[in-house]
Amino acid sequence: MPNPSKNSFNYFNSISDSEIDQNLDFLQQKLPKKSTKANYQLSKQLLEINYYSFTPDNLQQSLQNIADKMRAHLQIQRPIKILTMKNVEGGKFERIDGLNCIYINESLVNQNYRQKVAILAHEMSHYYLIYQHGIQLPTVDENELLTELNAIYTGLGLLLLDGYKIFEKRSGNTLHKSKVGYIKTDIVRKTIVKTAYLRKQNPIWILKNVSIGNFFYFSFHLFSLIKEYYNKRRNT
Repeated sequence: MPNPSKNSFNYFNSISDSEIDQNLDFLQQKLPKKSTKANYQLSKQLLEINYYSFTPDNLQQSLQNIADKMRAHLQIQRPIKILTMKNVEGGKFERIDGLNCIYINESLVNQNYRQKVAILAHEMSHYYLIYQHGIQLPTVDENELLTELNAIYTGLGLLLLDGYKIFEKRSGNTLHKSKVGYIKTDIVRKTIVKTAYLRKQNPIWILKNVSIGNFFYFSFHLFSLIKEYYNKRRNT
């Protein structure tokens, strides 16, 4: 996941609702009906991510554990090796002699743990589309957008929402800001909502696994689905 070019930056900053809908419709048509092991957005708790106990020494193993759970959810049979390295900007997927590898930058200075999990989700989405289902669009930007939206469609959206926000860190009198991902968190939120309606996901599960700030956004935008969910439960 390299930093986008100036043209790409403009592209990803002008994504319309209709473009999101077109990509989600495309995924629904191209992917199997049961595209994941379970039909929900994975949570930090489900993945047993502990943001406070990891250290730089166990970062690679921690990301490997998360990747294995992502892989099981995405029904990817072949193993994927996670390697943390110095000379990778953010994340990169590569297949070498049949071995699937995802490289993640090892430094926790410019990217925190949440951001690395989000980068990992993006790279897993790359593998899922290209090697699991043979889906790849003609241009780089179109393909990267589809990869981002597919990560959300297949249940990794809450991890992107958590990792794609801007993080601030103060060092002395200097305030450092750090951001990863091609799309902004407002696009992630919109796509989580659209996916919930499209795939008929449990809206209460989403509300239970978001921050207070996002809780009100999802409560409002998932209102019809919440009502439908409770009516269905009442009638069963």
